[in-house]
Amino acid sequence: MGLGVWFKAYSSRYGNSAPIIVHDSYLQVYSDTGILGVIAMVLGTVIFFRLSMNLVKSPQRNSIHWIGIGIISSIIAGAVFALFDVTTSITYVTNTGYIYLALPLLWIGVALFAVVHMKRKREEPWCNE
Repeated sequence: MGLGVWFKAYSSRYGNSAPIIVHDSYLQVYSDTGILGVIAMVLGTVIFFRLSMNLVKSPQRNSIHWIGIGIISSIIAGAVFALFDVTTSITYVTNTGYIYLALPLLWIGVALFAVVHMKRKREEPWCNE
C-alpha cells in the first residue's frame, strides 16, 4: 500500500472520523512497506535471534551480559505487544489531512542491543559470531 495509505483506504470507505490503526505492528508494516518490508523484518528477526542466542550462551562474567539479557527481554516483550497494537507508527489526523509519524522505540532498542553486542565483542574477542 505505502506509507499512510492504510488510513486513506480506511477513511475513503468508512469516513474520516478518527485515526485508525490496524492494531498489529506486523500487519501495519506489511500494509506500509509491502513484501520487501516483511522480508527485511524477517531477516532482521533472524539476525536478532542469532546474536541473542550467542549472548545467552556466552559466559556470564560481567555486567554487560546481564544488560544484554535485559535488552533482549525488552525487545521480545515489545515484539509480543506488537501483536496487539501498533508500536512503530501513529497516524495523527488534522483538519486538513493527516500526518504519519514514526515512533523510534524499536530503533532505540536495536541500537542499545548493537552497543551491547559490540562492547561484548570487544571485551570477549574469542566469541564466535
